[in-house]
Amino acid sequence: MAAKEAYRFGGFLLEADQRRLWREQQIVELPPKVFDTLLLLVRHAGELVGRDVFFATLWPNTVVTDASLGRHIWQVRRALGQSDGEEAYIQTVPKQGYRFIAPVQKIAESESVAAEASDEDGDGVASVTTVSSRETPDITLVDAVPPAPAVASKRRGHAWAWSALAALLVVALAGAWWWMRPAATPVNVSGTAIDGSTLVALFDVGPADAGNPGTGGAWLGAALSELLDHELALNESLQIVSGRRLSELAPLGAGKEPDRDLLERLHNQVGVGLAIAGRYRDLSAQAPGKLGVELQVFDAVTGAVLHTIEVEGDRSRLGELASAAGERLRQDLGLQRLTTAFAATRKATSSDDAEVLENYAEGVLAARRGDGNAARTRLSAAVARAPEFLPAQLALSRVLQEQGYGQRAAEVARTALTRAGGAPREMRLALEAQMYEAEKSWPQAIETYQALYRFYPEEIEYGLGLARAQAKGDNVNQALATLAALRRNGSGNDPRVDLCAADLAEARDDYPALLAAAESALKSAQKLQAPHLIALALRNRAWAQDKLGNNAAVLDDYGEAARLYRQLRDPLGQASIHNELGSYYFNHGDFARAAPLYQQALVLFEGAGVKSGEIAALSNLANIAWEQDKRGEVKNRLEIVLQLGRELGDPEREAWTLSALGTLQADMGQTAAALASYRDAITVSERNGLEGQGAWSRREMAELLRLRGEYAEARRLAEEALAVEVRLKNRSGEAEALMRLGQVLRDSGDFAGARARLQAALSASRRDKLDYTTACIEMELAVLSLRESKPDEALPLLQGIIPILRNNDSKSGLALVDALRAEALSALHRGEEAHVALKNAVVFAETHPDTLEALAIRMSEVRVLTAEDQRDNAAVHAGALVKQVRQRELGGLLAQIELLQKQGLQNPNQAAGVTAIR
Repeated sequence: MAAKEAYRFGGFLLEADQRRLWREQQIVELPPKVFDTLLLLVRHAGELVGRDVFFATLWPNTVVTDASLGRHIWQVRRALGQSDGEEAYIQTVPKQGYRFIAPVQKIAESESVAAEASDEDGDGVASVTTVSSRETPDITLVDAVPPAPAVASKRRGHAWAWSALAALLVVALAGAWWWMRPAATPVNVSGTAIDGSTLVALFDVGPADAGNPGTGGAWLGAALSELLDHELALNESLQIVSGRRLSELAPLGAGKEPDRDLLERLHNQVGVGLAIAGRYRDLSAQAPGKLGVELQVFDAVTGAVLHTIEVEGDRSRLGELASAAGERLRQDLGLQRLTTAFAATRKATSSDDAEVLENYAEGVLAARRGDGNAARTRLSAAVARAPEFLPAQLALSRVLQEQGYGQRAAEVARTALTRAGGAPREMRLALEAQMYEAEKSWPQAIETYQALYRFYPEEIEYGLGLARAQAKGDNVNQALATLAALRRNGSGNDPRVDLCAADLAEARDDYPALLAAAESALKSAQKLQAPHLIALALRNRAWAQDKLGNNAAVLDDYGEAARLYRQLRDPLGQASIHNELGSYYFNHGDFARAAPLYQQALVLFEGAGVKSGEIAALSNLANIAWEQDKRGEVKNRLEIVLQLGRELGDPEREAWTLSALGTLQADMGQTAAALASYRDAITVSERNGLEGQGAWSRREMAELLRLRGEYAEARRLAEEALAVEVRLKNRSGEAEALMRLGQVLRDSGDFAGARARLQAALSASRRDKLDYTTACIEMELAVLSLRESKPDEALPLLQGIIPILRNNDSKSGLALVDALRAEALSALHRGEEAHVALKNAVVFAETHPDTLEALAIRMSEVRVLTAEDQRDNAAVHAGALVKQVRQRELGGLLAQIELLQKQGLQNPNQAAGVTAIR
């Protein structure tokens, strides 16, 4: 039996072949690169492993920094329980490298080494070799395959030239997966030798006779297409674009032959050098189960057919048929043939199991037509039957992520990586990138995409993936630099580059840049005649024009995009249009048009099984219900969103929704329930390391505790939130935490402390041009001035923020300002103006009677009536307020009203100001 490679040290067992690390009976989860770092150290136990060896082994042909290596070493130490500063396992040799210093036993066993002691002779003793940490270990390298001849492989922006000695060293240290793909070989296109990678468009394989597809159904062509994709990708000199990505660039029916114009567009704008189109024929009349496949290779520059191949085989052995077709293509293209060592590699990306292939192909087709539920079901069946078939694992992980199941997507990719030791490098890196993206580990995702794009520069998707990961990892400038490099290196005509630039512009709220990128993408997509990309560019342009106030063109762009999605029968595209168009009408106050659009989006997202889309549509419907004062409906929507967040295993969404639910419950007078929701949100945030979300929840809970009169606890929470926001450099969060702290200090009687915090909040918000936050802080400063009997200071503050509130269509904010202006005007003996302002505020309170804003307005009303010596009327209103705040259990407000009754009604001119509730 084949020998297993395993090592024992300390309380750990390292199974190299199974890529597992055990601590006693528990598996220690390690990211793939971290596992490779530990394995390299253990294989060379007792030796100094230099930094250059780490780089050549773990990141061949990839430029990484010492910081990356240091991070991986730190992760290994953490996994082994080694504290900072101690060297129980790994010793640092400054400026040189690292040494594994713990005693290591190399275990040789014919079966699994997970068992403590078992052998076929029955003596109960496992064969081990002790390796001293002070001696050079006797390590046998993997049986070597002669290295490929050293070549100078051109990479965009970099030229890598390896000597034969360096190539041999890398092969020996890196293990078998390094040589699993042959070195790049020049490919003849239009009679010219192209050195390096060639981008190949592989169109969908379909039946030769569309009216008689045979017994395979639609899945047969899809299965052949997928198998051919992975077969051809075994040659590093070919980069394949196929499936959904190719259909977005150049829609073409399965089995159809591309015309010259289409190929020329793909060449000029995307960089395609070759194209392959294929058809299959049912030959069962000649022999049961017989299938024929014909492939044509086109020169994308001239449109000429360079090669035509035909292969025949058994329908029940599609993997074998695809392999035969791949060999013929390699031969005709003059590529290096695959060695026998590729058997294991090919096995990871191919299969002859018809049931597996049918489920896999049907899952891929379902994903392409937007049926996420069917895709997940089919791909899950394929994975369950053949977990070693990595394409199904990768496809399932991507579908799960698209549906919003980030944690499950990461788990699928991580499980697949445990089986990917002998897989092609590109597949393994693609799985790593997918895992890191799904779990939002952006530094690792960036590093993996950097490797992918350096290895496969013709595949623009890897460059775009790098830019997206950099942006999501808060490295927007790096993302912009990546896009600039893509343009310099020949991808400037690809609309996908401009579409990515549009995403980056939107992320930084740069709407002129968003408009420019969208228009550039639209021009390129129209030239390419790619309807999917045209629709996406139109959506981006519509969004930008809406933000820039060019409303006339918005509806035209959305309408044309909707028409294209209907023509393409793309339900997710249609759902996105409904959602975005609904937001356009919502932002313009047209709820009657927005609501049915959101509802249609919800139905389409539900049908496709896209939970993240359902959450967006439900949240938007909740916003409409909030504006229409339908608090019960808002609560129902939020509770569904909370359930979906928990179903997706999305703690960030769960914590956010719990906080939103708490705010709603507080507004509805359900104070105890609100406090419970805030506490749950904080717990979820702390458990999952969501510091920013936890700070927001603390700020909101502090606000409610302030209204209850629990000032000490409210202050503690506000200060904790402030400390987090300062550490995270979240300027808006810092300003809001300072504002909450100022409110607490003001209500507890510390006017000087309150003014200091509110002024600091104002400086922070003005520094970062947070207009709406600035308006809210100035409102709180106005309240403080009223409490200090300085109405002449309060009035100009209130007048100044009205334009900002109007610009943000904040009806509740404007009503509160009117109420406070009435207080100030009344104190300044400008009674007629005070009555006009108060009347406007009271209208809002009457139409929104159960809100916290209504309470604040009614308290201002009592203050104005008191100042005008309408004591009986003021007493009636004060009595009604006492009843309301008692029902809501808001002790802080109750104390303020009682103080107002006791002092203000006796001496109106000495009445204290009343806090505005926000």
